[in-house]
Amino acid sequence: MIMEVRPFRAYRFNKDVVGDVGNCIAPPYDVITDEQREQLYRKSKYNIVRVIKGETKASDNGTDNQYTRAARYLNEWIEQGALKQDSADTIYGYVQDFRLGGTSYRRLSFIALAKLEEFGPVVRPHEEVLNGPIVDRLNLKRATGAKFGLVFMLYEDKQGIADRIIEQAAEGEPLVDFVDDEGVRHRLFAITDKEQIDTISRLM
Repeated sequence: MIMEVRPFRAYRFNKDVVGDVGNCIAPPYDVITDEQREQLYRKSKYNIVRVIKGETKASDNGTDNQYTRAARYLNEWIEQGALKQDSADTIYGYVQDFRLGGTSYRRLSFIALAKLEEFGPVVRPHEEVLNGPIVDRLNLKRATGAKFGLVFMLYEDKQGIADRIIEQAAEGEPLVDFVDDEGVRHRLFAITDKEQIDTISRLM
C-alpha cells in the first residue's frame, strides 16, 4: 500500500501585518459554537473563523452570503499581505505538547499534500458523513478555490524515521508557536531539505 505525499507552499499569516499569529487561528469549524465564533471575531480582524465559519445574515442571497464573504476576506488578506505564500516547497513539521491526567505528552506529525485515492486498501473510510456538512464545505471550496482544515491520518513508522526529521526541524525557529484555550501548545516548523522531504515521501 502506497500513500503518495508531496511538499507544497502554504499560505500563512504574516506576523508583520497581523501581529500575533495565534490570534488568527481557530479550532476546526465543526466544533466552534456561536459564542466562540464571536470571541474569535473579537480576537483579530484576520481570524480565520471569518472564512471557515462566517456569520449568516437574514439578508443573505445568491451573491452576498457567508461563502462569498469568505472568498472576499481571503482575497483581501492575500492582497494586503496578511496571508503570504511560502517561497519554498515544504513539508511542515507539526508538534503538539499537552498534559493529560497529570502526564505530559508530545505528538509529532507532519502536514503535506496527499494524492486523492478511491476508498480501498490505501484509504479507508472511518465514519458516515452527514449531507449538511458536505454541502457546506463544498460551497466554501467552490467560493474560495481553497481547502481549509486538515484530514487527520495515521501512518506506521516503526523506525521513527519521520519523527527524527520532525525533531530535527523542531530544533529551529518555529513558523507558528501558540497555546490554545485548552492549554495545548502548537508549533509548526518548515522542512525544506530535499533529502528529508524525499525520505518522508518514500516512507509513505
